[in-house]
Amino acid sequence: MWKIGAAIGMAACAVVPGGARPALADGTIAISTTTLQTFKGWGIMPAPYDRQMPTFADGSAAFDSLTWLPPNGTAAAPLHQAMGELNFDIARVYISPTVGRSDHTLDAARLQDLKDNLALLRSQGARQYILCNWSPPAYMKLPDRVRYGAYQGRRQFLNPAFTPSTGYGYADYIADVTQELKRAGFAPPLAISIQNEPSVAQSYDGCVWTDTPEQKQAYRNVVKRLRARLDAQNMAGVALLAPEEEGLASLGNILGPPSGKGFAELNHDPAFGAAIGGFSFHTYATAGNIGELTAALAVYGRDRWMTEY
Repeated sequence: MWKIGAAIGMAACAVVPGGARPALADGTIAISTTTLQTFKGWGIMPAPYDRQMPTFADGSAAFDSLTWLPPNGTAAAPLHQAMGELNFDIARVYISPTVGRSDHTLDAARLQDLKDNLALLRSQGARQYILCNWSPPAYMKLPDRVRYGAYQGRRQFLNPAFTPSTGYGYADYIADVTQELKRAGFAPPLAISIQNEPSVAQSYDGCVWTDTPEQKQAYRNVVKRLRARLDAQNMAGVALLAPEEEGLASLGNILGPPSGKGFAELNHDPAFGAAIGGFSFHTYATAGNIGELTAALAVYGRDRWMTEY
């Protein structure tokens, strides 16, 4: 897995089958003919596209067009050509928070942007895709209703009002977007991540779920409710990925401390554990006890997704 290149603005991702993997305790490298790791697929992460580019309060773009891949135009042509030649299997697709409107409906124009982007990726060879959210819609967040992970130094989080057992919440919004894509003729996604890097507050779209026990519980509630909504919409095969943290050691921020018996929170909340269909992470930070983490992952035998490296 590797970064394709800063000028292209794409990163590789991979999905790995679940199950135990042998590990060397002292970190030595052994040469062997035994297969230690297999890959079920390779993916690509096109950056969010121009028509859903995050903007600051004055209307200026948060990032330049080479970083945030535009859907068309002269600058985009070589980038899309390169994408089409990579023979990737899976596309990681961004859902802009601008799709959600404060009256709990979906913005038709923004939703069309998402459909257009997905159609473009499909034309380039992406046979399957996963959906990832960088942020809930702005109106669902506190303390300020803006699209950034932090505003004036304050880390943003999901308003507890949008994690209800009844009524409209963040899980319902994600389910509605997924259902609209299905109605438009797209196959259901392989998987959905409710939050990119839930422990990190960025200057771009983001949301933090790990500062308080209440925020962590909100994450669990959203996952369980989304699982129920997807099942009710005949999309039981769509896996929910968690927690998509920025590093391997950070998985415990959402899932609880790892051990040979698994992750604490998954064991304490069986419904939450059952709702998670795969473990996802990034590898910008790899500090921690990798052997302990591997042992905890092996308890569940589920796919492991590395969605950024």
